[in-house]
Amino acid sequence: MPAAPTARCFRSKLGALAAGLSLALLAGCAAGPTQDPQVSPTTTLIREETPAPSSEATNTPTDESVVETEAAEPLVFPTCEQLNPMLTSLHDGARQNTNMEAVITEVDLDHFHEIAGPTAATAMAAVTQVRGCWYPIYPDGHQPSEWIAELSKADQQPLIDALSSDPSITDVSSAGATAFTYDVNREELRETIMVTYIFIGNAWIIDYNGVEHATVTPDVINRLTQPLKDLNPSLA
Repeated sequence: MPAAPTARCFRSKLGALAAGLSLALLAGCAAGPTQDPQVSPTTTLIREETPAPSSEATNTPTDESVVETEAAEPLVFPTCEQLNPMLTSLHDGARQNTNMEAVITEVDLDHFHEIAGPTAATAMAAVTQVRGCWYPIYPDGHQPSEWIAELSKADQQPLIDALSSDPSITDVSSAGATAFTYDVNREELRETIMVTYIFIGNAWIIDYNGVEHATVTPDVINRLTQPLKDLNPSLA
């Protein structure tokens, strides 16, 4: 059995892949699909009654008005192939240049919960919709995964506060989005996982091991959020 890749190995592998170097040794295995819960837009009727006039007021009859307000539309999520174009391109290259049979697959939250801390898990329990994607591009070890979730700003805040207060976590902001990144290195994982959380509007992007050169920059933030902005102009 080959030794588990180290964090340095992962970062060099992903950087080399993104630079277009050889993919001849790549292979992978597929993961099971998951359902993609959706939230339907709703319309809320708020009924307001005008108070009856006093005896000193005019004799205008009591008036009842109905104010209709439309609830916010749910976010439109990219497909897995659209969500991270860089990983999709690396995966396609691996399939073209090797005998890899694994394909990009929607996944559930099992792997998310393997890595996430309790505050992140609480935030995930409050999302209104989520889509997870798995990108097989390596011969072994943890393949990159990414999730996109819709989470209200109020439910985001405890997680953002926890991330901001940890001096070991790096944060970078760009174009209305804020990213936090840190490494998780536990014995049972066999290798270091680079975790990146990005918050923009009501969207929360979770990336495991899918950041080019393992460095979060404003350009990386823009690349990871652009597919979502393309489908949701309110986030642009």
